[in-house]
Amino acid sequence: MINSAGLMGQEPSNSLPQQLRILYIPGPKSPRNWLCEALDGESICRVEIMESSCLALALEKLREETFDAVLVDADADSRDCHTVIEAIRAGSHDHQAVIILGDESNSLLATHCFEAGADGFVAVQTSIPRELLWQIARAAERGRLRAENAQLRQRQQRHTAIERDEVLKLTSEQEAILRLAASVSEAGENTPPELTWLSEELRELLKASVIMGSGNLFQEINRFVDRIRETQTPRYTVMTRYSDVLRDMLEELGTRSSRHVYNRANLLLIDLLLKLSSPRDADLMNRAASEKCA
Repeated sequence: MINSAGLMGQEPSNSLPQQLRILYIPGPKSPRNWLCEALDGESICRVEIMESSCLALALEKLREETFDAVLVDADADSRDCHTVIEAIRAGSHDHQAVIILGDESNSLLATHCFEAGADGFVAVQTSIPRELLWQIARAAERGRLRAENAQLRQRQQRHTAIERDEVLKLTSEQEAILRLAASVSEAGENTPPELTWLSEELRELLKASVIMGSGNLFQEINRFVDRIRETQTPRYTVMTRYSDVLRDMLEELGTRSSRHVYNRANLLLIDLLLKLSSPRDADLMNRAASEKCA
């Protein structure tokens, strides 16, 4: 157990903010100005307290000014705790720190307040002013951190969306070049009627190359190229299906990096083009790989 007597009079290892702005909504039984008087003797932090006699007036102040924390007496409003906290955050911002003040220690009430979204519960009768200050400071700090994290997530989502749009534009340009090059070099070739396997195998190769890199898919790529030759599938068809599959993957990414997927896909495309363009070299590589495995 911590010996609290040994800690009395010591300087705190962490400092409170220089100033705290507090909005207080008192209950009908609370003495007037008791909170100001209780915190007035604490010289470690400058505290500015504004009182609102009811929730409606408090919401007006929240729309006009900013506060580090809102303190609410448990009996300040007839509505339930969840409704009061939601109203406060709707009037201020989603991460506004809210602390509920109760007359005495009540585990059931404290649990209810936390489940309703409160940042803290303080039993006034059994707490000292400095403890209340630390509760307020920590609640305000958590609110600021939540707001910063939300902003970071929004920035990351915007960055991901911009990146995906850029990559999809590059994919469209690449697709146009591939279609043009393949149609010129393979004009007049007939496309096999049944190619349901082609899109599926390209998707599996793309997924594996994103995770492992095409350099680690030597055997899988060679088996794919062999099947292309066996079915006499034109390169034009392979490239157009490749573009379609890549576009579908990029549109399904969500929060993953589009540029990373695009770069890995380009490396796989280069491997495929090299092996499809040089059958003799591919056969030699296959033979060497088979001899090595044997």
